[in-house]
Amino acid sequence: MAGRVHPADPRFFLLLTVGALEVSRWPGFCATCHEIRPEYMTWKVSTHQKVACTNCHYVPGADGKRPSLIGGELLALKRVYQQVFGKYLLPIELKAPIPNAACLGCHSPNRNPTPRRTDITIPHDKHLAQGLHCSYCHAGVVHGRISEREKTLNGDFDRWTPELARSQLVPPFTTLRMANCLDCHKARGVPTRCGACHTTIHKPKSHQTPTWVPGDHGRAALGSIDECDRCHSITAEPLQIRAETIAASYSRSNAFCYGCHQGKPPGHAGNWRLRHGSTPKNGNKGCFTCHDSTRGSAGDRANQVYCTQCHRQMHPNGPPSNHPVPVVRGQGPSSQCYNCHIEQTCVQCH
Repeated sequence: MAGRVHPADPRFFLLLTVGALEVSRWPGFCATCHEIRPEYMTWKVSTHQKVACTNCHYVPGADGKRPSLIGGELLALKRVYQQVFGKYLLPIELKAPIPNAACLGCHSPNRNPTPRRTDITIPHDKHLAQGLHCSYCHAGVVHGRISEREKTLNGDFDRWTPELARSQLVPPFTTLRMANCLDCHKARGVPTRCGACHTTIHKPKSHQTPTWVPGDHGRAALGSIDECDRCHSITAEPLQIRAETIAASYSRSNAFCYGCHQGKPPGHAGNWRLRHGSTPKNGNKGCFTCHDSTRGSAGDRANQVYCTQCHRQMHPNGPPSNHPVPVVRGQGPSSQCYNCHIEQTCVQCH
């Protein structure tokens, strides 16, 4: 029959080989290997579901689009060998980043970015000029970094359904975190100030009140430090410092907070030492954000003023040397003492 090649014809093997190699381009071919099922399912429900696997994972040819026959299909046959004879290791990982040419075959480096926050400036051309791979920032866009997150180590590939795959393609796994941007910027000496990437800084309504910085933010932090951490955990290098309260531990571990907490607040001016005992409205937890009750080490990052400098229990060695009012040993308390002290406490001994 015209157009058909007999199996005895030498061209038959060539056509069969070319046909097999062409089939290896189909995404469904990847799914025939059960260990690739998680990657196949995440691809199938991703934004790149209409882009063939070979367009990204095989070395682009001379035209920048069609996968190279030598570089691509022979690699696919190698993968078939590994699958048949169980020569693969989990998790399945790329040995090298996806080449930028694979991405630039569809995407322009001059396109306007469409992040969830529209105030972010992302100069793709500058990143490419520095030799960065697109996949450094967009690693999770297709597979949600399931290999990196070790979601396939148990070898239970049959459980990977479209529903499970969708659960792995949520923003925390598909988009880049600001901390990743800052880590790269710091390593390369690129500015890390907010205005370098954000055209507009959106402050929450609570931050826009005149009393937010003097005191409201501290009371809010005592109530829920997690709300503060949503933004301020990525503003500076975090340390791990344990203090007497959660808010104190956080404020001393985060340089964004610590810079202000080492200064004297406006409310501490004048005769603050004489009246500070009657000032706290919610107990002394707020005091321990900056101060400690006893002398600490330099690693505690506490204010140099601590409670027992003045508040020595029962005054075992007499009044402290820095007592704001002269005290004569053996003389009972006067009415002036009760400006700071509680009379019921004093009369237990005096």
